[in-house]
Amino acid sequence: MDILSQETRQLFSAWQEGLAKKKGDRDEDMIERQEELMHTVEQGPSVLAGYLRDQLGLGTDVSIKAPPLPRKLTPSEYRDPCFQLERDICRDWQGLVQPGLASQPLYWTVLHVAWLEEGLIGDQIDVALLSGGRDSTVEERTRNLLRRLGGLAHVRGKISVLVNCPLGRAWWRGYVGQLAAEHSSDALTSEAAHRVLHASNPAWEKLAGDSVRRVTVNNRPEIRAALIYHFRDASRESGGVDADHFQRTAQVLARHGSLISFDLVPWTTLIEMAANAAQTATTELEREARQREQEKARRRPQKGQ
Repeated sequence: MDILSQETRQLFSAWQEGLAKKKGDRDEDMIERQEELMHTVEQGPSVLAGYLRDQLGLGTDVSIKAPPLPRKLTPSEYRDPCFQLERDICRDWQGLVQPGLASQPLYWTVLHVAWLEEGLIGDQIDVALLSGGRDSTVEERTRNLLRRLGGLAHVRGKISVLVNCPLGRAWWRGYVGQLAAEHSSDALTSEAAHRVLHASNPAWEKLAGDSVRRVTVNNRPEIRAALIYHFRDASRESGGVDADHFQRTAQVLARHGSLISFDLVPWTTLIEMAANAAQTATTELEREARQREQEKARRRPQKGQ
């Protein structure tokens, strides 16, 4: 997308940083900017789209070629797309969205301008973008909006665009699922892999967070394929997947990365390794839970003291 110029990037950074700080209290200027944003949101999607164009230096003559949404989204669909909607999005965006762009919060924010102008996100933008438990103050509502529009990287890091922007998250889960399927020796379809990644937002966030911040070997599609295959029966409809167990299984599996090259390991060996990693993860989590309980017991005041 050639409209993501250096000037637009600078304007975007200044706009976000003027609305949310990583640490510290708000000053008067920030409070005023946040209140202006909330007032803009209350006036509806077309006014918000115009405000975003102004903030990003995108005049009304600048055309934004956004990938199409399957339909006008309801507030709940926007906040947390169901699996079928995520599949429809990934199907319709095949070849239109690339990882390099999809990793940038600015990219998704610019796309939102087009979707707002086209009326695809919904008329009640105050509901569609802001409701959801973290909206009791202007500060929280502002941060919620920025996260959903594209991510708040200067506060939450690179993971934000992968987990906080619902439409970005939908694309990334489909993309990661497709890569996993391609490295599963035909044991997984892209739809089946995507379904596992959609099963739990917390599990997806932990996987994405480790891949970005700590356990970068988890980016290997072979690891993800074996991990997803082990949890292949997981879905929202079946009760999801335990986020801590999912994360720990991936971490245990990744420990082999210092000794082997995953792209040379046969698929049958990989799925056996994933099964063993899941058992180890269960053991470790249970042991840690016992240790926490023992620590609580030691700190608990004894009778008569």
